[in-house]
Amino acid sequence: ALLKWCEANKLALNGSARLLSQYRNISRVGNSLIYGIGLLVLLVTGLGISNVMLATVRERAYEIGIKKAIGATATDIFFEALMEVLLMCLAGAAIGIVLGGSFGIFVRILSPLPVKFNSQDLLYSIVFPALTALLFGSVPAFMATQIQPDKLI
Repeated sequence: ALLKWCEANKLALNGSARLLSQYRNISRVGNSLIYGIGLLVLLVTGLGISNVMLATVRERAYEIGIKKAIGATATDIFFEALMEVLLMCLAGAAIGIVLGGSFGIFVRILSPLPVKFNSQDLLYSIVFPALTALLFGSVPAFMATQIQPDKLI
């Protein structure tokens, strides 16, 4: 009888299943938004890293020239520059993991919101910065291999 009355008066009964479904939808949208913002931050960070490394390569032109003059191969110089970018990004990722985990623990302590940490998110927070370093650091590393020691003087 109550259901017919609600339908007749255009009212809806919110059961726990419907509320749980809405909560899951909101959580899914929130997670997607957070991942999207994270990817945007990685893009902007990658461009910044690329610019910093281009400036570093220009500043170290003489150093790279000396390394080439004493026998360093282009592969050696490429991987040295790429490892520098990779270590810089992984150090930033480690700081981000510590700060993000601390914030999650802080939220868990002070609010009733459920905060979960899982291994997949930890893996993403290491893999994406590494991929960003490899993608955006490869151009400056390649440019470092193109430096000619005889043209620096």
